[in-house]
Amino acid sequence: MEETKIAKKTVETAAQKESKKRAKQFLAALDEMVDTKGLSEDIIIDALKEAFTKAYTKNLESKIAIDPTRRAIKSKNKDGIKLSDALVRCEIDLKKGNIELFHQLNVMKDDDITDDFIEISEEDPRAKENHLNAGDIYEEQINLKDFTAGDVYKFVGVFRQKISKAEKDALYAKFSDKIGQIVTAVVEKVDFNDVIINLDKENKNEGAVAYLYKKDLIGDEHFNAGDYIKVFIVGIGTKSDDKKETTIQVSRSCPGFLEKIFENEVHEIMDGTVKIKNIARIAGQRSKVVVYSTDKNVDPSGACIGQNGSRIQSIVSQLGNAKDNKEKIDVITYNDNVGLYLAECLKPATVLGMIIDEVKRSAIVVCQDGTTNLAIGHRGNNVVLAKKLLGYEEIKVIDEATAIKDDITFKTMAQFEVEARDAERIKNRVESLKKQEEAQKNAVVSPKVEVEPSTNENFLSKDEDIEYIEPVEEEPAKETTVEKPVEKVEEPVETRTVNTTISLDALEASLEDEKKDKKDDFFKKKPFKKFDKKNDKPVEKTEEKSEEKKTNGKKMDIYTEEELKAMENDENENQNLDEDFSDYDDDSYYEDK
Repeated sequence: MEETKIAKKTVETAAQKESKKRAKQFLAALDEMVDTKGLSEDIIIDALKEAFTKAYTKNLESKIAIDPTRRAIKSKNKDGIKLSDALVRCEIDLKKGNIELFHQLNVMKDDDITDDFIEISEEDPRAKENHLNAGDIYEEQINLKDFTAGDVYKFVGVFRQKISKAEKDALYAKFSDKIGQIVTAVVEKVDFNDVIINLDKENKNEGAVAYLYKKDLIGDEHFNAGDYIKVFIVGIGTKSDDKKETTIQVSRSCPGFLEKIFENEVHEIMDGTVKIKNIARIAGQRSKVVVYSTDKNVDPSGACIGQNGSRIQSIVSQLGNAKDNKEKIDVITYNDNVGLYLAECLKPATVLGMIIDEVKRSAIVVCQDGTTNLAIGHRGNNVVLAKKLLGYEEIKVIDEATAIKDDITFKTMAQFEVEARDAERIKNRVESLKKQEEAQKNAVVSPKVEVEPSTNENFLSKDEDIEYIEPVEEEPAKETTVEKPVEKVEEPVETRTVNTTISLDALEASLEDEKKDKKDDFFKKKPFKKFDKKNDKPVEKTEEKSEEKKTNGKKMDIYTEEELKAMENDENENQNLDEDFSDYDDDSYYEDK
């Protein structure tokens, strides 16, 4: 492939020499800019090249006649016809102080030319003179003296815009890791409208200068040159009075400043146990910080306040240096229920109930008589902060007497509490179901164990599926009784007279023993009664009845029927005896005689 040929047309005049002299002065100023702005030479050279390109394009627009058939669409602004940028090659040597500009044109065939602003035909005398063909580049040197005042303004504007963007990029690269953090800076100068600080307090780098405006200060705090202060880096932007100058945006009044102080003072927030939900702040007057806990055993408000208020006092001491008026901070525990949350935001007032309109983002709050001013707060700050926290357009506070007078029906706080408990119960139920589903998904399934087929036909082989038979409803089973072994009962044997050889003495002794057993049974059935001498009443004493002895043995009949009848008559006579047992009730009977 043939190399591209470049032909140069050099014009050396006395005016151009003078221009080079001025260029050296200009480059000396640029060299100083490299040191002060902290920008590299490459960034400044790129900015110069783009500025010269834009300025020369503007110059050509006023000189070159444009074919109406290929003219660009006219713009509605004052610039008139808009052309594509000219092809400009800029050679800058900061060390030698040389600036050279060349206007470049692409050599094309006649039929291929579409824009004569950046193209010339290979039949053009300039191309033929330098023996250029299609695909080559023709360029001629530009005399800087030919720039008009408009071209210079265009050059300066583009150059400043590029330098400002380069400064912004450099600052962002330097402080990108510090955006959203608190840094310590030193006060350089205090003006009526702002405080100039240097974020690079050790090296005093001019590129690290920032401005604290009145809106960024906490109340009426004052500083002197040389003071060390803490500021919150918001981001990279421009000055409020000069939109073209890039600077670091810092603040002490934003909610982010208060949030970072809480993180530094409360280790539960730092480790993530307690989280900040929202912050509403009127710097120097009052702030409300909404927190919640990820651990049910940790009280978020108590963790932020600290023992005896030690932590909250340390935080308040860092908010401004005014001696008289210190910023007040309310720590609020977040609640998903809007009614309970709003009641917490309006403390220290006692809220009885409210009417909430979620569509219009408004609420009517009914407070206990005498606490309405507490809900509104000094200069309405309490209500203003509550609206910021909830994002409501309007919160109207009335007392109970007004609600009764105007017959306003509202939802009580007890009803909001019931709603909150129901919602919590449903939430816990849903979480429990989710955990069960996750546990089932994560359950480890034991691998299937393959069993070799058995030779026994009664067992299933490993390729056969187990068939589950559904239970068939059967008729109710009949009651079955367990047959107990039946004791054989012998039929009564007829009594027969048996002649025995027992003696009379033995028979009488046997009768006496039987009478004695009868008497013992009699006394067991009728226990003795004791009398209470004071009350002259019998004292009843219950004794457990002894269980009768069950005997399964059989007695052999040794008496004749006549003897048994005689014994029965004697027993009846003994039972009819009217024996007096009162002597046994007297305690003296049992005394030793």
